[in-house]
Amino acid sequence: MRHGPISVALAAAALCCGAAASGAAHAAPCVPVGYAGDLAVLPPDWQRAVEAVIQSTSEEGQPWSCPGGRFDLSLAQDGAMWLQLHDGKGRVASRSIPSAALLLPMAKALLAAPPEWTQPAPAPATAPVPAPPVGGPPPRGIEPAPPLDPSPIRALADASVGARYTAPSRSLWGLASVRISVPFGAWSGAIWFRGALPAPLDRTPPRFSGTDVSIGLSGARRLLPSPVELWLSLEPSVAVVSMRAGAEPNLLEGSRLAFRVGLSLRAYRVLGERVRAFVGLEGETEPAGWAAPHQIDPALPSLPVAGAGLSLGIQAVVR
Repeated sequence: MRHGPISVALAAAALCCGAAASGAAHAAPCVPVGYAGDLAVLPPDWQRAVEAVIQSTSEEGQPWSCPGGRFDLSLAQDGAMWLQLHDGKGRVASRSIPSAALLLPMAKALLAAPPEWTQPAPAPATAPVPAPPVGGPPPRGIEPAPPLDPSPIRALADASVGARYTAPSRSLWGLASVRISVPFGAWSGAIWFRGALPAPLDRTPPRFSGTDVSIGLSGARRLLPSPVELWLSLEPSVAVVSMRAGAEPNLLEGSRLAFRVGLSLRAYRVLGERVRAFVGLEGETEPAGWAAPHQIDPALPSLPVAGAGLSLGIQAVVR
């Protein structure tokens, strides 16, 4: 039986449509890149950046779409995040990401046109290809960072020394303090103790000495999570100020209670998994002292009403 040109064309069209329909029916679903780590241990801005990478790779039609695979983030010694990316073909790439804002464009660039990918050895044909382990080699000149400890931070212990200038009686005070704080997300609460000794800048009676011992509370908010953690805190406290001058029988001495309110701005830098260094700018005032300067004795200097200074310290992380 002979077939005319029209019959042949119709048959070819039917075959093409059937093949297309069959291909569409068996097309693989879009698989976005997944996150291999624990999202809860990351700072909030990094959590949002990770979610943006996953969402972006789930949208079809882009060079970085539907790559499959996994990526992980770990904290580097310099405060940046170390990105380790494994696509669905088993290829590996690693980069240092200095801020959360750069994670999405870096992930897109690697997935769209990945330079310097490494191809691991293929798995046996009888077994499925396992997901490659996290930990590809870093670029030359960059040291790999230890992975983030997944256990939550239970407490933070600070020890610091510093100096403060106070008025109206001008003095420089040497300070030493300890602080125990409990973080919850971007907030933290703390209790702290501080001792201080003065070096008067104004004239004082002979044999003058003094002490300032404080206990206070602190409520703090994290303003910046990386590359350094920046915390702003409000710090009400109670202080006992003691002064002494002269000698018997003309000894002058006494103590007075002071209620103060302070603000501090602290910047923390990671030194290791459980140790951080910090520098702080601190200010404090006694509101009641602004009406009339307080004195223990008319011959002794006025009690500090306001002061500001600098502190340096070490923080231990308790998990």
